[in-house]
Amino acid sequence: MAFRPLAASLVALVALATAAAAAGPNVLWISAEDLSAGTLGCYGGAAHTPRLDRLAADGLRFDAAFAAAPVCAPSRSAIITGLMPTTLGSLPMRCRATPPPQVTGFPRRLRAAGYYCTNNAKTDYNLAPAFDAGWHESNGKAHWRNRPQADQPFFAVFNLNVTHESGLFGDRPERVRRDLPAEARREPADVAVPPYYPDTPAIRRALAQRLELAAALDVAAGEILAELEADGLADDTIVFFWGDHGEGIPHGKRSLTEHGLRVPLLVHVPARLRGAARLPDGGEPAGATAALVSLVDVSVSPSVFYEIDATSAIYGLAPDDYAAELITLAGGTPITSGSPGVYEISLEALIAAAPEVILLGDAAYGVTPEAVAARPGWSSIPAVKSGAIRGVDGDLITTPGPRLASALAALIQAINPAITLP
Repeated sequence: MAFRPLAASLVALVALATAAAAAGPNVLWISAEDLSAGTLGCYGGAAHTPRLDRLAADGLRFDAAFAAAPVCAPSRSAIITGLMPTTLGSLPMRCRATPPPQVTGFPRRLRAAGYYCTNNAKTDYNLAPAFDAGWHESNGKAHWRNRPQADQPFFAVFNLNVTHESGLFGDRPERVRRDLPAEARREPADVAVPPYYPDTPAIRRALAQRLELAAALDVAAGEILAELEADGLADDTIVFFWGDHGEGIPHGKRSLTEHGLRVPLLVHVPARLRGAARLPDGGEPAGATAALVSLVDVSVSPSVFYEIDATSAIYGLAPDDYAAELITLAGGTPITSGSPGVYEISLEALIAAAPEVILLGDAAYGVTPEAVAARPGWSSIPAVKSGAIRGVDGDLITTPGPRLASALAALIQAINPAITLP
């Protein structure tokens, strides 16, 4: 099963900005830290989460949504840019990678479209301080209520940290439990212990406390949704709820397991806008979907809502122009006797002409120009000789031929599906 871009798997909302909402719909993100999908009630979990369950019941629940990495900073670098951390070089935790100049936070594009963009308050993008995420506000007081005009559309993010792994430290679990109603409390003796954990008092206590942290998260998310309702904005706002990666206990966070990568993703499109929203296979964005999606695409989806070309935001050119430019630079020529859009491309020429598609993300792995040039098959490539390719992804270095050909073909196909490669 292949990943489907979230913008496509979610809804075809391009028409919303002009047809259903005069100024474009608002978008609210509520994100949770360290939260696996199976924790919430709406995913069959044992946590008491009536508010999020209601959001799921009234919207669309993604049952196969996965983070780009099982730990916060690499995952969030993908979310803010729409690029995989292995592409950006932001996979190692706390590496503060430097993205190329054309890569910025997608809120910049939303600002240009007239949106007021706020982030409350976590960033942790694992990128260099010079990286421009594009927020109007990014602090503990950032809120859609701060926009200068009440009718200005907004993109507002609230990052809730109650489920962070630190919630299990010290007296924090007891403080959370004290504020929960009886129906939201969980006893260690009553929890189900998954087979990958030993059945010990410490494990039972941690699992029960994780469920109570999720219940507290539900309360916090409900407060934000209540503010939206109180401001009379619920009918004009698309709401996303997602977790940045799996829960903060062993086998979850930092682990390349389903437990560490599969996250909750709920999307609620208000009834007034739902008529313009369609799933790719038809139908309204409601119920549940098993479409395999990645959080790397949540940054693309809002851009699609506003008729902003997300690919050009990332690569600097419109999709067709980018593909055509890539092919032209690589010396590709149309096959005149074949179908339109079929090109012959020299892989070596493509590498030489567009090294940026493979050089991102290598400093963290210590790949040097000398090491690249020493690899069989690479030394003859002009871009390697000249130093234009400063490094490539480690996996691609290992087997530069078929792996790289496949990667570049996938890139071009993603940019423009009409282009087929021989």
